[in-house]
Parts: sequence; structure tokens; C-alpha cells
Amino acid sequence: MKWIGQNIYDQVSRFRNTTYFEKDVNFQGDTVTFTSANADDPAVIIENTTADNQAARLQFKKHRGVDAVDGDNVGEIEFWGYDDGTPSEQLYGKVTVEVHDATSGQESGTMYLSLASHDGGINTGLKLTGGSVDNEVDAEVGRGAASVTDIQGTLSMGGTATINNSGVIQVAAQTVIDHDQLANFAANEHYTQNAITTVGTIGTGVWNGTAIAHDYIGADAIDGDNLADNAVDSEHYTDGSIDTAHIADDQVTFAKASGVTPNVYGSIIKLLPSDFAANIDGGNTKLGVGYTDTAGSAYGMKVGSANAELFAFVSIPEGMTATHVDVFDKDNRALEVFEVQINATSLTSKGSGNCNTTLDITDVDATATNFLAIKITTTATTDKVFGGKVTIAPQ
Repeated sequence: MKWIGQNIYDQVSRFRNTTYFEKDVNFQGDTVTFTSANADDPAVIIENTTADNQAARLQFKKHRGVDAVDGDNVGEIEFWGYDDGTPSEQLYGKVTVEVHDATSGQESGTMYLSLASHDGGINTGLKLTGGSVDNEVDAEVGRGAASVTDIQGTLSMGGTATINNSGVIQVAAQTVIDHDQLANFAANEHYTQNAITTVGTIGTGVWNGTAIAHDYIGADAIDGDNLADNAVDSEHYTDGSIDTAHIADDQVTFAKASGVTPNVYGSIIKLLPSDFAANIDGGNTKLGVGYTDTAGSAYGMKVGSANAELFAFVSIPEGMTATHVDVFDKDNRALEVFEVQINATSLTSKGSGNCNTTLDITDVDATATNFLAIKITTTATTDKVFGGKVTIAPQ
């Protein structure tokens, strides 16, 4: 190390026990190292004892001998330690200042406060940059999407408390924010208070408020056009509230009045023993049928002649279709179903089978003139028919 100026070296040698130098001292060299084996040492103290408001200075100067260039490092302070491996030296942090803009009259700098980030790599956690206008400094805090910036107290902006340490916004008035600036804003979904009136017509929408009391519904305000299909059932009618004056002509069909016909139960028409009659094939003296009321194998309707057949005639209700036929007997006799007209003599077969087995007939829609003729072919006077059913469905 070389000492320069007014026999500095001699002065140092002569006054080596003094605690200060009264002359400027220049050091020329690459490295100056201070070493101590004592705790909290060595300590480098720069002290100003002048009775004024100015302080001591630690200056870093960069002079490349020519014009500065954007990005030039002006000075760095590094903080080194060891890891627990070999151990080996590790850079844990540093402060760097560089030239941001070297343009004369527009000079600005950038200061980086950097730390070892998990894997030993150095990353900037605080970056301060001189702005593009006078008296402006831009700040960048944190590094990476996973970084967390923790403000212990209240966040202030422009001297005004903005957000407290629980995340609650402190500023009462947001004069520069209007609903048009909100994300996903749709004008037809937002209304100002003065746009809502107490009179008028509500168009579309779903009412999710408190149920509207009956007293607030005007007389005759609700009619059939305003009720959804099947929205009103028998539980919502008071006894005697509907009379014939409120039922339009032809509005009550069989499908809407199930059960009003005695032989109809749900989707079937029941065939009673009395619905069966004998044809004339047994002769003029044996046209009738007999009813045996003894429970067991003797029960049912029987013919007076082995040559006769039994017929049942069924009217299909308006608006319905006959789809299946069942006849129950003692001996599984043959049956056939015909469509017949009250104003014609034709018979059209719709299917044949046997008693005690459901017969899927060709569907027969009700008309003003048609009906079903169900033929059971008996072969002995001991044959018995108990009854049957015709399955129906809406057309």
C-alpha cells in the first residue's frame, strides 16, 4: 500500500498512537481489509463533530474517464457470510446503485436492495428508480408472484390513510370511481336510485323478496293467462269456489275428470259381469247368460249353450285411446277385439289372443261413432267369465 502527500507515512509512524489524522489521507490500492478477533469488531466509525446540521459522508464515485452509460454501476455494498455446507462463502445481500439515465439534465438513478432468495441466488426485493419527470421516484416492492408485502400499520397514499392493517379501506369518498369503470359492468344490469319508481310495470325477472300479501293483489289481477300450467292444484281451491259459470264450454275433458265415470279407475275401464251378453249362435231359445255367484270355480257369467259366445261392448271416452284389453275367465278361452261403429255394420279386428293374458291391440282413438266389441269364444256351458279391463291413454 502506498501513502501519498506531505510525508503522510512519516506522520503515521510518528503519531501511530494518536486516534485521528489532521490531514487528508489518500489510499491507492485494490483492497483494504479490517480484521479483528473480538466480538462485534472491527468497527468503522465515521464521525462528524461540527456544530451544524450536516453529517459525515460515505461516498462511492464511478468515473470511467468518458461519458457515463445507462446501466453503469455507481457503487455496491455487499454482505457476505457462510453456509452450513463445506462451509463456503455466501453472498446474502447487497445494495447497488446504478445509472438509470445518464442524459445531461435528465439524470436519474436506480437503487437495488437485493437478498439471497432461497437457493442462494440474489434477487431484488426493493427497486427505486428516478422517474421520468422531476421530483418523482418509482418503487417496485417484492419479487415474483409468490412474494408477500406486509405493511404492519396503516397504508397511506398522498398523506391520507387508505387501508388499515386489517385490510379495511379507510377512505370514505371515492370521487373518481363510477359504476361505468367497474369490471364486467353491464348498463342494463345496474340502476341508479332515481331510476326506480314506485309506479310502473315490472317486465321480466324473478321475485326473490318477501311474499306479497293477498291484500296487495288487486281484484282480478291474476287470471289463467298468468298462471303456469299445473301451477294451481286442488289444495289451492276453497270448497265451492269454482262453479259452472267459471268453466268454459268443452274445457273439462275425460283426461281432466278421471274417475267421474263409474267404470273408470285411473287409466282403465273396468268390465263388469253385467257387461257381457251372449250372441244367437246357441239358438233362439238360449240367448241369455247366467250369473253364478258361488265363489270358486263356479263363479262368473256363463252361456246357456256351448255354441254361443260372449260379447262385451265398451265406449272409449272422448280424448282417449284404447291400447290393451284383458278378460279374466276360468279356462283361458280365445278372445278377439273389434272396432265397431254405431252407424255402420262393419267390424274391424284390432287383435286376438286368450283370456288371462294382456292383449296389446292396435290402438283405437275415440270418435263420435266408434266403440269396442270384445268377443270371448266359449266352448261349453261350464265356461265362466269373471270380468275384464280396457287400458286407455290420452290421445
